[in-house]
Amino acid sequence: MPKVADSKLRLFRLIKYFEQMTDDNHFVTRRNVEDHLKVAWNTSVDRKTFESDLMCLETLGYDIEHPENSHQYKLVNRPFAFSELKMIIDCLLSARTLDEKTTQRLITTLKKECSRYEAETLDRQVIVANRVKTTNKAVHYALDEIQVAIQSDCQISFKYFDYDMKKKRTYRKNGETYYVSPFVVVYSDENHYLLAYDGKKVRPYRIDRMEDVWSEPEKPRQGQEVFDEKIDLDHYRQYTFGMYDGKVEMVRMKFFHRMMNTVIDKFGADVVVYRVDNEHFEITVPVAISPQFCGWIFGLGRQVEILEPKSVVKKMKDMLKNVGEMYQ
Repeated sequence: MPKVADSKLRLFRLIKYFEQMTDDNHFVTRRNVEDHLKVAWNTSVDRKTFESDLMCLETLGYDIEHPENSHQYKLVNRPFAFSELKMIIDCLLSARTLDEKTTQRLITTLKKECSRYEAETLDRQVIVANRVKTTNKAVHYALDEIQVAIQSDCQISFKYFDYDMKKKRTYRKNGETYYVSPFVVVYSDENHYLLAYDGKKVRPYRIDRMEDVWSEPEKPRQGQEVFDEKIDLDHYRQYTFGMYDGKVEMVRMKFFHRMMNTVIDKFGADVVVYRVDNEHFEITVPVAISPQFCGWIFGLGRQVEILEPKSVVKKMKDMLKNVGEMYQ
């Protein structure tokens, strides 16, 4: 093999060895490197060549730390910090729209971004309680096809299904194919939703309930004006509950002070808060009125009270009455 090619290959193998065998708590010596290259690749390096290779790696942007008066070396800069990798893997494990096989494949790929010692630590530390994974393994393919359609400014086609009492798929509209104009994918309540125009209005579609998703280049996308007028993406997830559609109303609510964390989690840190007294505060926010919103209010019990508008107060009272009658 020509010397130049051999030198490039040796640099590649050297950086891979540093990536796998060093981290904040683990160093390697020059002898370790020499032994590895000799045993694994039948490549010999002397001290001068080793030091020259380190200089080349640093020129390429790799920060190899070598404490003064020490024969130890470690790679300092990596694409991800160990804490960042753990957070990303936690998110993958928690993502309902990723099936188990895809999740494990992505985690295996991510673990290559840390040392073998950190990878072993990740295997021991990553635990997600009561995780539920999708049974629709085609979700990520659907996401790709939707993105193609959005970029191509065309419609998509798909079939939409629910599960029956036997856990079998039953298709809406008697299995008829849906044709909609896709605009944006929203991640909410651990699910991916597509906001798309169906010829009448912009509706949310849960992507793991979509089957046979295809872009339709011959069908131009429609409804851009409706989408721009009706959907405020910056606040959409704040005023919808469970992505359920409903008439958007300005709702005034009174909370106990202890509920401030809950309010910020749902409506954001920019929500305007008015102090009522030493125990209460009020907010007025846009809300898509739906059974899910009423359920959220009910779950907070006596910690919150809807004040206005009266139509929403009445809707809440009617829902409580209907549910209460079931338990009499």
